[in-house]
Amino acid sequence: MNEFYDQELQKALDNAQHNIGYENGLFTKNKKEIDQIKREVILDLNKNAQLGSNQLDTNIILSKLEEYQYIDELDEFKSGSFLRWINLESNVQSLTRGAYFCSVSITENGCALVCRAGHRFFQVKMDTCIVFQKLTFQEQLLINAITNF
Repeated sequence: MNEFYDQELQKALDNAQHNIGYENGLFTKNKKEIDQIKREVILDLNKNAQLGSNQLDTNIILSKLEEYQYIDELDEFKSGSFLRWINLESNVQSLTRGAYFCSVSITENGCALVCRAGHRFFQVKMDTCIVFQKLTFQEQLLINAITNF
């Protein structure tokens, strides 16, 4: 069993695609830091006066985002990754079921994320959403290795 994880860890280290949390090719965040950032984002959202009585249950949202990382930079999005988001323009803010990220579309109205759910393509305005990207198995393995190092 350890040999399997050793091989997977080596594959993850060799895979240059993993850029979430990277700086100069190395992860800079451990699991605790990733979770803390997500918690702060949700707590800040709840402090927003616009929500009123529609406060998000922080623990429920965080449990649904266990394998996700908060994303706020365009260069952190990876084509094919699974995204979930909270739409700030919606009357009832909640975590979406999500969709697969395809590309970024820059329009005169700002940046939009082109996503796919089933056979349907649509755009999500990045300026009005809080976005979370699912970590791949290899990314989770690297983060766990860093956390337990």
